[in-house]
Amino acid sequence: MSKKVNFGTINAESLSTLSAFHIAMSKIDAINNSYKEKKAEVQSKLDTMLENRQNDIDAGIPTDEVIRKYDIAPLNKELRALSEAQKKELEPYKNAYKAAMSMLPDSLFEGYESAMKKGEMSALTSAIHPFLVEIGCITTESTTSKFAQIMAVRCSGSRKANGKAKKEGNYVANKKANQFKEIFMLAFLQYVVVDKGVVTVNEDNTLSMTVYEN
Repeated sequence: MSKKVNFGTINAESLSTLSAFHIAMSKIDAINNSYKEKKAEVQSKLDTMLENRQNDIDAGIPTDEVIRKYDIAPLNKELRALSEAQKKELEPYKNAYKAAMSMLPDSLFEGYESAMKKGEMSALTSAIHPFLVEIGCITTESTTSKFAQIMAVRCSGSRKANGKAKKEGNYVANKKANQFKEIFMLAFLQYVVVDKGVVTVNEDNTLSMTVYEN
C-alpha cells in the first residue's frame, strides 16, 4: 500500500460535482459583478432625479408637480427587474455550489470546532479520511494523516468577532459552518489542482483528471 493518498482515483460523480462547483464560482462572481455595475448605473440616475426633486421642492414648486416631472417609478421598476434577473441567473449555480458543499460531512465542521476549542486537530483529521474515501481516493487512515495535517492548517483559524460573539466580549470567533466548508473545498482544489496537478482546469473552466504522457 502506498504511503501517500492517491488522488488520481477521484470518481467520476465526485469530479462532476467539483467541476460544476468550479464553474459556479466564476459564474456567480461574473453575475454579481454585472448586477452591481448595472444597479449602480440605474441608482445613479435615481439619485440624480431625487436630488432634482428636492431642489425643485426647496425652490417652492408644488410637490405634486415635482413628482410628475421626476417620475422615479420606471427606475425603481428597473432596479427590481435587475434584482429578479440576478436571482434567476444565480439559481443553477447556487444549486451546483450547494451540491458541492453537501459532499463535505458535518463531522468536518465538528472537527474544526473541536480543534478551535481544545487546540487539537485529531477530530478534524479523523473526519477528513471518510471524505477522501467517499470521493474515490485510495488511502488508509494512516496515509491520510499527512494530507489531513495540511488541510487542518489551511482551513483552521478564527475570524474577527462580530454580532453576538462581539457582544459577549469575544475578540475572535470560529468560522460559521458554511464559511468553513467553502474554505475546505477551496483548499482541497488548491491541493489537487495547484499543488499536485492531478486535476486540470480546462479552457471552459470545467475540471478533469490530468492525463499524463507516457
